[in-house]
Amino acid sequence: MNSKEIPPGSIITACPRRPVLREGKRWERSNDAPSPPCSAPPIARNHTRQSSLPTRMSSKRASSVRRIAFWSNVGRIEPVGSTVAGKASATSRSAVSRKFVQATEHALAELLAAPLDTLDLVALLVDGVHFAEHCCVVALGIDSTGRKHPLALQEGSTENATLVRDLLVQLRDERGLDVSRPILVVIDGAQALRRAVLDVFDQPVIQRCQLHKLRNVLDKLPERLRETVARRMRRAYHADSALDAEAQLQALSHELERTHPGAAASLREGLAETLTVLALGVPPTLARTLRSTNAIESMIAICRDHSRNVKRWQDGAMVVRWCAAGMFEAKKQFRRVNGHLHLPALRAALDRHVSTAIRYKGDAA
Repeated sequence: MNSKEIPPGSIITACPRRPVLREGKRWERSNDAPSPPCSAPPIARNHTRQSSLPTRMSSKRASSVRRIAFWSNVGRIEPVGSTVAGKASATSRSAVSRKFVQATEHALAELLAAPLDTLDLVALLVDGVHFAEHCCVVALGIDSTGRKHPLALQEGSTENATLVRDLLVQLRDERGLDVSRPILVVIDGAQALRRAVLDVFDQPVIQRCQLHKLRNVLDKLPERLRETVARRMRRAYHADSALDAEAQLQALSHELERTHPGAAASLREGLAETLTVLALGVPPTLARTLRSTNAIESMIAICRDHSRNVKRWQDGAMVVRWCAAGMFEAKKQFRRVNGHLHLPALRAALDRHVSTAIRYKGDAA
């Protein structure tokens, strides 16, 4: 070979990596007959077009990528010649794994580094997702235009107050989230979440998930009563006002007190916080999103589906990377929340609610 000629590089075609020459050289076909010059653009040495691999893997759930039996079809699918086919090599599973690790690390860095100082959040949803022995607390924000934003995640062993507090403090101190403005925080009712939110935010307005409350009450009732109680609770949650809903739920708890005190106590616990969207006068189309944690649980479901084929979790770093990759994938599927045109009115209602609460506390003191 002339010293001025560039050595052959390689490209990925379907599965195998094959050598290719610069423009002006000739492909060798199976019959070894002369062929026209290659019209492909010059390719640098060892260029394998692998830069797009992480994107393809992430979008197609890398966990389900399988090796393809290609060699039996190489002559039929891509007749490139026996010599070229003999020099071809496959992309190893370890190479695929390394590329996916790089892709998930990039997704994690992008998720944890995005500044939040210019983000006008009206609502914040916090929940936990478990992977094997690890628990990741994740946060989802809804801005004033109705767009959903995966904000952060924090890994630990259980969904405790310290873990949630660390996540919220990170959002406040390191990424500039404004915690001084009133914000609606939707949680599932766990005391650890509630305590951490009250510790970090100056003026949070808490909405406890009505669906979690419904399930908690029904779990303490016999099968014959569950349908009736569920129907009455749903009717109360869709009442015209918070006062009417509270009266209906209090009446139901009094009826259950004698025969099923556990269910009655569960219904009364945190009752007012399950009616926050009613107290704020949120229209039904927007209230459908904010009365439960369904929005963040949908993101969590995508995280679980994204990692469903992982059989062995090596460590917490792997859990965080996979959870971040799932959240990054979920972000691509997000749409504006139903009733997003009412979010400016919700912002005004939050301001009025907090001002009234502060004034009431001042009068009581």
